[in-house]
Amino acid sequence: MNLYVESLASYIKQQWDEKLTQNDGTREARFIIESLDPQSVFDLFSQLEEHRLQWIQQRTLECHFRVATGLWSQWCIQFNQQQLIEKISQSGGIDEMEI
Repeated sequence: MNLYVESLASYIKQQWDEKLTQNDGTREARFIIESLDPQSVFDLFSQLEEHRLQWIQQRTLECHFRVATGLWSQWCIQFNQQQLIEKISQSGGIDEMEI
């Protein structure tokens, strides 16, 4: 995993933890990340999935890791769609994906 993705994953997990341990508010967090290459996204999703697995041992948690339709379409032009689907499935618990 490259340094940018590692730093991004660390930041998101920190923000995630802070939001979920708040005593007030919705305890909802949304993160929108600019376009990354497929491998970086797979690495990021894997890190976030590991973090999600730790949290669900403590409480019920709903998570969605998604790739924007436009980005997915662009990836499918550049890469083999079936390989992308296999890779994204392996990178950890993607709840929903519209293809």
